[in-house]
Amino acid sequence: EQAYAQFLQDQQNPASPNYHHWLTPVEVGQRFGVSAHDIHAVTTWLQSQGLHVDSISNSRDRIIFSGRASAVSSAFGAEVHYFSVNRETRISVAADPQIPVALGKVVKSVSGLYTFKLHPQYQSKTVHLPPLNMASDPEIVPEATISTGDYVIFPADFAVIYDLNSVPSGINGAGQTIAVVARSRVCAEDITNFDSLAGVTINLVPANGIVPPGGVDPGAAACTQVTSPNPDQGEATLDVTRSGSIAQGANIALIISADTATEDGIQIDTQYVVDTNPVLAQIMNISFGGCESQAGASGVQYWD
Repeated sequence: EQAYAQFLQDQQNPASPNYHHWLTPVEVGQRFGVSAHDIHAVTTWLQSQGLHVDSISNSRDRIIFSGRASAVSSAFGAEVHYFSVNRETRISVAADPQIPVALGKVVKSVSGLYTFKLHPQYQSKTVHLPPLNMASDPEIVPEATISTGDYVIFPADFAVIYDLNSVPSGINGAGQTIAVVARSRVCAEDITNFDSLAGVTINLVPANGIVPPGGVDPGAAACTQVTSPNPDQGEATLDVTRSGSIAQGANIALIISADTATEDGIQIDTQYVVDTNPVLAQIMNISFGGCESQAGASGVQYWD
């Protein structure tokens, strides 16, 4: 674990020979993952408790398992119950999960035993701008100000604010894939309208998004000209248009899953992105967050 932490620091240190020396999930597992002996010990114990081992991550730091609530309760010494929180039904164990002492040095946390939902930090909304005919009148400049007095930051504005124009050779993300994790698809019309107004091309590949294996399809996006779409769709639209309009040479992969009873769709997405081999994307965008006190120690350790 110490060697892994040092390596992650070295990857960001220009003076280190490991600077930007990225590893695939399989390479992470080979160099820093849990030993085959320890993985066997954990999986054997899970199976002895009537639980099913669904998969072992390529990075060899996560074991995904499932089973009946009764088996989970028995294995971890904690009953599983429904709880009502602010009129929302959630699932949780009623006590901290316990594991055998022999596995204590191998198992850092047990995640997925209770409902925890991440929330979008920002989101887009639909506004209507007048059509612009810049081709026939070069004096027309896109005016991204709406009737409420709010300003829309177009890609050119973003480039000025964050000083992208000073990069000597220019930068547009060519040859890269950005994985945008989300719980909703986007309306294709929203993306093409943004392309037209901003004068950009967003490469959303595939156009309908990717539902990870084991994920839950959230269904089609809403394309009725609503001013305030559901927060998940608004967040996905914002992330796709912002990343895709700044890095116009990159492919944007929208990874989507709805929630399960005890696992957030964002968690399902991120597991898929970071552990897919060969590598799905070089960059992952996540714009969701939650409170550490609600996530609990296991939730925080999971994201670490």
